[in-house]
Amino acid sequence: MPKTPIKIADDAVACPKCGEQYVHATSVDVWAREKEDGPGVITRTEVPRNGGPIDKRPGAVTTSFKNVGEWRRDGLQIRFACEQCGDIPQTLQIVQHKGMTLVEWADPVTLT
Repeated sequence: MPKTPIKIADDAVACPKCGEQYVHATSVDVWAREKEDGPGVITRTEVPRNGGPIDKRPGAVTTSFKNVGEWRRDGLQIRFACEQCGDIPQTLQIVQHKGMTLVEWADPVTLT
C-alpha cells in the first residue's frame, strides 16, 4: 500500500480511508538505535479497546532492523481503529531519516 499524507481535521488526526475524525490508538511501537543503522531496542504497548489493563511488551534487543524498511534511525508507529470503518490497515509513523523527521501513514513495520 502506498504512503498516504496525514490529514488533520479540526486539530484531529483523520482516518486515511474515510476521513472520519473518530480514530482510536490500539498499539504503539517504538524503536531506538544505539547508532545509525546499528542495533537497538523495540518496545510495544497494546491499548485495550474497551478498557482493561494496558499490555506492555518489554523491549527486545535486536542486532538488525532490516524489518523497519528504509528508516536508518529511530521511529514509532501507532495503530488506529476508526469508529466508522474499523481497523486502519496503515500505521501513523513518525520516523527519522537522513536528518529529517517524517510523519505519514504507511504500511505497518513488522517488529520482532
